Amino acid sequence: MLLLFALPGAIGAQDGGVGSMSLSLPADHWAPAALERLDGIAEVGPWGSWGFRTPSRSQVLAAFEVVEARADSESVRDLARAYGERFREEFSSVTSDSSESTARWVGGHVDARAGRRSGALRTGSGYLDHPTFRDPEPAGEPVHVFGEVGGALEVGRVAFAGRIGTDANTTPRVTELYGAASLRSLELWVGRRAPAFGAGMSGTIVLDGLVPLDGGGAGLAAPVRLPWILEHLGPIRFETHLARLAASGEIGSPWFWAARGSLAPHPRVGLGLNRAAIFGGDGSPPVNLRNVGLMILGTRPDEDFSDELSRTFFSNQVLSVDLRLRANVAAAPISLYLEWGMEDGSGAWKNVPGIVGGVHVPFLPRLPELSLGVERTHFARSCCGNPAWYRHAHFSGGWADDGVPLGHSLGGHGGEWLLHGRADLGSAALRSSWRLFHRERGAENLYAPDREGTSLGVALQLEGRLRPGLDLVVDGSYERGGGADRWEDTRAFLGIRTYF
Repeated sequence: MLLLFALPGAIGAQDGGVGSMSLSLPADHWAPAALERLDGIAEVGPWGSWGFRTPSRSQVLAAFEVVEARADSESVRDLARAYGERFREEFSSVTSDSSESTARWVGGHVDARAGRRSGALRTGSGYLDHPTFRDPEPAGEPVHVFGEVGGALEVGRVAFAGRIGTDANTTPRVTELYGAASLRSLELWVGRRAPAFGAGMSGTIVLDGLVPLDGGGAGLAAPVRLPWILEHLGPIRFETHLARLAASGEIGSPWFWAARGSLAPHPRVGLGLNRAAIFGGDGSPPVNLRNVGLMILGTRPDEDFSDELSRTFFSNQVLSVDLRLRANVAAAPISLYLEWGMEDGSGAWKNVPGIVGGVHVPFLPRLPELSLGVERTHFARSCCGNPAWYRHAHFSGGWADDGVPLGHSLGGHGGEWLLHGRADLGSAALRSSWRLFHRERGAENLYAPDREGTSLGVALQLEGRLRPGLDLVVDGSYERGGGADRWEDTRAFLGIRTYF
């Protein structure tokens, strides 16, 4: 309670100058992954990226500059400098001080690729043996061409960004279009974008950034420190979003709310809380202050409990907490992380947990260009009166939007082992990442029964600089499932990306 009273005062007292306005980067951009590597071995000033997977452009550049200036290792400083140079090449007008009032074009791009995508599925919905149940469906015809164009403009404390690309059916789709502004120490946005937060490399439990959301949000431009004894909590960050989904099964136009808060009581320790809810909509109890307030408090307002699978619900909620520890072992920096999640239901945190945890070595000894990590994901089967992961009787579309998961891409019930690595070579002119994974999807998984069982897969991404302002892009993945009905999901694209 003391924290709730102290936080507004700390926000109001914070200077809104440096870094006061800058557009966010998409979660799949290379820079957040690079920042994650640097954040694993050194403090990156007031803009630590842990768990906030769509940092602003000025925050990323400021972090590169801080690590370049402060890191003990010369090779790490050199890599941070290379990241910064590459980033400025892509976003030529971005600075670490975004308080300038002049209009600035802060980076546009055109992405064109040719290849093939086949075997992808949209998630199923509803519960097994219930009228709401629907099998997964093909995501579209095999794709042979992919394209995207985007750009951004900043004018002091106001900014605009947009991206238009092609979807699984090669139909043009607005993937990002929003405006943002700063108000003292807060950053506000409205429009369409894809927020993301959480701990995992394979995916996050609550909000993984796969779905563009139509709505708005607010967050701190930089972490704040609370007064008095609360200063021992360390830097505190917070962001929240409110959006409208088209539908969730038979429920039309439900709301979607998400939030993350984090604190760092020690430079080597980070703690975070993630929470989101699908609520309201046509056919649900009314959206009013009482029902929303009770939802935030974790209770179930105005619901019909006459039947477990046919009763009405006001909300479908997912929550997780995450922990990250940083250490040095045999001269190598080590990052250990754990995200522990629960579906809505009493006792779900222990009876039916969702767990993502791993070990990440951001810089290998004597090979600082390389990183390596291993991760384990587990989503338990429903039991003890607790519901199945990412499925819901009332909001039968589950934890997804139009067949695309809002949370972890595994799809719930099951597990995954992941081995992953990165190589940033030639002063970051050649950036690559790879993943090897083994998955096991259970009967309650969003992709069951089509993908039920075990599978093996590999993914590779490569971006190489051909000349200033022009990159070669390679993006591919392959997953194959075993059992009586073998299946394959293939993605392989080759193309170029130019910046202007």
